[in-house]
Amino acid sequence: MGFGEFYKKWLKFAKKGMFLHRPYPKPYTPYPSIELTINYYITPNITGAIMSILETLPKPQAKNCLLDYAAILQLLPHRYPFLLIDRVISFEPDAEKAKITCIKNVSFNEPYFSGHFPSDPVMPGVLQVEAMAQAGCILAYLKFEEESKGKRPAFMGVDACRFRRAVRPGDTLRIEAELEEFRRGIITFDAKIFVGEDRVAEAKLKATMV
Repeated sequence: MGFGEFYKKWLKFAKKGMFLHRPYPKPYTPYPSIELTINYYITPNITGAIMSILETLPKPQAKNCLLDYAAILQLLPHRYPFLLIDRVISFEPDAEKAKITCIKNVSFNEPYFSGHFPSDPVMPGVLQVEAMAQAGCILAYLKFEEESKGKRPAFMGVDACRFRRAVRPGDTLRIEAELEEFRRGIITFDAKIFVGEDRVAEAKLKATMV
């Protein structure tokens, strides 16, 4: 096998998007004193190799935003009026505790304000908990791609839940979820909601993918 034939085989592997790590055949090493090792990775958009889920999601149209509505609709099964995440602004998978930060803009047109309460509109606490749960589920989808693939989230429990002030029309919620544990398909995380610098709610939540 000459170098030309070897290069053709190398190119064949490359087009399949494979990662190759093997020594150059010793009898054909160009320099007898050197064993050549080839390491290469063909970029996913050229070869169709496996990509991270973040690379496959639609790119955000807004600035200072990691994921917007188009990507969130692909991640979460929730739809109006129960989709409570508008944007993902940061994701830290390699932090000591993986963390995600999401945004929910609370509009006066939210359907629950017509009954909760007409003269004093307040976002229900249970929906604040749901918003924290949805942020945690996006964290699970992004952090644990294989374990979450083809599954939907199922809420399992909430502990240490506190509400510190009312959420009203016009508030922008910054929802932070921090991973505590992922074990046997069950994710446990701490979540907090802020309006500006004020913490308005917090809880420890547990969910699974089914």
